[in-house]
Amino acid sequence: MKKLIAFCSLVFTASWASVSLLAQSAPLIKTWEYKEAEMKEDTFAIIKQEQKEYDPTGTVTKYILFIANPILDLVKSLEVESGYDEHGNFEKITKYDEGGEPLLQEKTYFAKNKKSKLRTEIIDFMKDPDDILIRVWKYNEDMQPLSVIHTNKAGKIVGQETWKYNKTGEETKYAKWELDANGKKNTEEKTTAYDKVGNLLQSVHIQKIGKVVMKEQTLFENNRVKEKIRMKNGEIVSSFGGANSKNNNFDPSKAKTLVDFGSDDFVMYDSEDIYDDNGVKIKTIMTEGIDIAMEILYTYDKNDNLISSKTIYFTEGEPNGHEEEIVYEYDEYNNKTREAKIERGVIMQEKTYVFKYFK
Repeated sequence: MKKLIAFCSLVFTASWASVSLLAQSAPLIKTWEYKEAEMKEDTFAIIKQEQKEYDPTGTVTKYILFIANPILDLVKSLEVESGYDEHGNFEKITKYDEGGEPLLQEKTYFAKNKKSKLRTEIIDFMKDPDDILIRVWKYNEDMQPLSVIHTNKAGKIVGQETWKYNKTGEETKYAKWELDANGKKNTEEKTTAYDKVGNLLQSVHIQKIGKVVMKEQTLFENNRVKEKIRMKNGEIVSSFGGANSKNNNFDPSKAKTLVDFGSDDFVMYDSEDIYDDNGVKIKTIMTEGIDIAMEILYTYDKNDNLISSKTIYFTEGEPNGHEEEIVYEYDEYNNKTREAKIERGVIMQEKTYVFKYFK
């Protein structure tokens, strides 16, 4: 079997969904903390830390993310909190800069379906940390938004958004206005037209910011873009499609995008897995041609948890002295508490997990 292997050190990552209870008898998690550290030149530094708090139903009620800044100081980057107060169920999201100072905070209240927004309170610490922008939402019977009113802390309306729909529920008009820092009104409007069977015919998007008016008009055919024109203050700045276009053969549905996957250091190896009498994988042999390129040895604890994955590298079929090992540790409930990558006896990367349970 062929496998595509990166000819470089394996990098392991953590994700929000990495926490799971592997043993059915384990109690629910109360708090969880994750730390990720790695060797940076001659310094072994924590570059990421995450914290979660859970309620007795297993729902995350608070999440905090810390990220190391360029001088490797660990500072708060994001905090998400959910709960209930006099306005109802809410989710509060606060974002921070590289120094750990708050940038933006949004506290959103949701309807009973936990999807539709009812009220959002926004604090932009860069503009005015003492002001609160409040957005209040209204919906139709199908829970489609009809309007959002923007007010400041003093109760003055500083913006508004509205929507209109046709009989079949498609959005036909969106309009927005808001006051800038100087009290001048900026506007945005988008109208969409459909034929009798619901196919797109045209959309027009107009934005007015100060004295600049940007307009984008799009024509559709069989729900695909046929022609698009962008204008600035009445003058065409770009276009494609249409009878007079030099790029008349362009079909956006067939456009190609160049994707860069980041590295050319890939080698195709033949791979063979070896199992013991119980069907447990204990070794992987990778060969390039007739020569062994690397061996990966696996060991497990009494609960069948992987506790070591050791890679031995070869040159011309012989071990070249380069070895890497990833070791794992678990708690009494078989939840992983540590993962460390070791090269030549030195810990290069380490992830640790601390669990506290409802008991």
